[in-house]
Amino acid sequence: MIKLIASDLDGTMLWGPDKIVRDESLELIEALLDQGRTFVAASGRQYANQKRLFARIADRIGFICENGSLLMYRGNALKKFSYDRETGIELMKSILAKDGCEVLLSGVDTCYIQPKEKSFEDHMKYYVKNNVTVVEDICAVEEPFLKISVYNRNGLVRIAHDWDEQFGSRANIAMSDKTWLDTGPLGADKGSALAAMCEMYGIGTDETLAIGDNYNDIPMFCTAGFPVAMEHGPEEVKKFAKETAKDVNDILRKVLEGKYD
Repeated sequence: MIKLIASDLDGTMLWGPDKIVRDESLELIEALLDQGRTFVAASGRQYANQKRLFARIADRIGFICENGSLLMYRGNALKKFSYDRETGIELMKSILAKDGCEVLLSGVDTCYIQPKEKSFEDHMKYYVKNNVTVVEDICAVEEPFLKISVYNRNGLVRIAHDWDEQFGSRANIAMSDKTWLDTGPLGADKGSALAAMCEMYGIGTDETLAIGDNYNDIPMFCTAGFPVAMEHGPEEVKKFAKETAKDVNDILRKVLEGKYD
């Protein structure tokens, strides 16, 4: 029986140019919760952002935030992972030195940016809708570094390997979409976070269904008993799934109807 459903957000559950959770999705999740099942939002997004997206049911679900560096439930941090400061600063300096690349540093309640262009600040505040703190020197931020991300509006596919080669032995590195590359402390990913959530709820990982679309979802697919990939995702990601779907609501509806039980 599927007792826990974990879903990625960007590219999976979020819909349309405004990146919203559809009312139909919220209604399906509420019905699943009423059946006694558990739902977890699993994203690279910050907690405040995810909580806004799921405002109507935020006190009934779990949140895997910052690609697994932060686990939240009812406003409480269940688990946190952070970079050692030396590695984090070295990584951020390498991003700042790369033309066209912006760095985003994640804390618990806000993200920090040192924007090269005003458009990046606007993108984070008004499109992504994060809690944002603009700083003059991002390396001087005193809060523990939960996640460090690279953004390039022209795409990162061609240069992502640069950070993998330099930092791959010291950080988890994965593309979250064509314009974002997320890095996190070793041991922090959606897979380890899902396992921790299952332990907290007393649910076996074999009783979980995970839905996602991109490379940062692969660890979650390897942990969940029933991984589902979105049809539009990369072929390499879909190889880790047992099923593909065009619309996340189709999968939620199948779980509700007991088709995986």
